Amino acid sequence: MALPHATSGDVVEVSPPGGRIVDTPSTAIVRDGHIEVMRLLLPAGKSLPEHSVPGPMTLHCLQGVVDVRAHGASRPMRAGELMYLAGGASHALHAIEDAFVLATVVRLPS
Repeated sequence: MALPHATSGDVVEVSPPGGRIVDTPSTAIVRDGHIEVMRLLLPAGKSLPEHSVPGPMTLHCLQGVVDVRAHGASRPMRAGELMYLAGGASHALHAIEDAFVLATVVRLPS
């Protein structure tokens, strides 16, 4: 069952329920015509394969350590660190430790 997306003015909890990364699915928290915010929960060892999105985006590591491959380099991101990626930039993620990442994507008009 899909979770409802937040609407304008909503206050939502973004942390995984009970702080559990391992058994909690990743989900979109906000999605409208201009922006998408996703809660990515990656248990240690899990990866998101290389992909790109048309619009610019940020990755904000809120917990753990995740390795981000982009622009021909691999960089670890730790809790409290943020990375900007230009639209179309190919990237992949790999959790070094259980990781909680907030991804914000600007949705370009079709």
